[in-house]
Amino acid sequence: MKNDINIREIKDYDESEINRVISLHNQINIDKRTKENWFWEYKGIYPEQYIFVLAENERDIIGTQGMIPIYINIGGKRTLSGKSENSLLLKKYMFMNLFSRLYDTAIMTSKRKEMCCIWGFTTASHVWKNKLDFSIYEDCLFESLIFLNLEEDMNDVMKLKVNYFKKIKRLLYVGSRYYYSKIKGKILFIMYGKKNNKYIISEKLQSLNDINDLFLSLRLKYPDIIYIHQDEKYITWRILNNPNITYKMILVYEKDLLKGYCYYNAKNNKIVYITDILFVDFEIGVLLLKKLFKICDENEIAYVYYMGNIKNTLNKNIFDLLNRVGFNKYKNKMSFVLKNLTNTNESTLFNIENWYLSGLWTEGYREY
Repeated sequence: MKNDINIREIKDYDESEINRVISLHNQINIDKRTKENWFWEYKGIYPEQYIFVLAENERDIIGTQGMIPIYINIGGKRTLSGKSENSLLLKKYMFMNLFSRLYDTAIMTSKRKEMCCIWGFTTASHVWKNKLDFSIYEDCLFESLIFLNLEEDMNDVMKLKVNYFKKIKRLLYVGSRYYYSKIKGKILFIMYGKKNNKYIISEKLQSLNDINDLFLSLRLKYPDIIYIHQDEKYITWRILNNPNITYKMILVYEKDLLKGYCYYNAKNNKIVYITDILFVDFEIGVLLLKKLFKICDENEIAYVYYMGNIKNTLNKNIFDLLNRVGFNKYKNKMSFVLKNLTNTNESTLFNIENWYLSGLWTEGYREY
């Protein structure tokens, strides 16, 4: 059977072939992905640089591996990288070393397309470490969550299938947590969130180069930071023209200089995901959150969620601010994985403290 399996790269868009890829994805992940999702994700920004490899048994697709082309900035240099996605293999083929063969083919193609490194997120760290020789960072991803709607939170508690005593205990906990967060947030917004006429709060970028310019200014203080190169092409693809998620922005300007931004999206009018948030100082961060909380209050949002790299200083600043407002921090179940292909600056690349990670780095065809 092993000799009958063919591993090859998809080079041209074939609708029937992509439909079979989607069918495998939906079968394994119990999902409802469409070919439009796939096309946007892989061919929507750099159609000549994406990588997608198949494993076939006769005409049946039994495994896939994709690399989404993402330009990142390493040491001030814009560099092509690959985001590992769609690492799938049917269970009955898992003990035939097929996944390693599939991934090796994708890696060879990545090198040919001059990707500097491959990175991604996984809950199966042992596979990436032991079979694929990736560096694994298991303790860097954390998430923060705040509950803004007490009634909604209590309704969720009442739906729990636990005994009455445990429900009462849980209700007391969520009530005290809610009021504690509410008081912390109000105090902070009173102290630091006063209107300052020198700042302009907007929902639209003055220029699609503003976010890259913000990162360039931050590099003066953090020269080794690694971040997604958010030029006009990337922002248009990932944020403005995303067919799967409707993103909104909060921006703080001082005249024509961007001082902070927040990408967010709402799911079912219940939870808001902070996809990315960045600010030059604490005051700007407070202004961003104050505006976001006002929007959440007007729309009766129950929860707000953020994910980032607790090892990175910029991410730490965000977690610290969220904590001051009343968010609770938890360890995320995923690990960050990384493999160097052609980058010579390994000391910078492999230092997890350099990686500014957020929800923006996730797949992007649905909320993370």
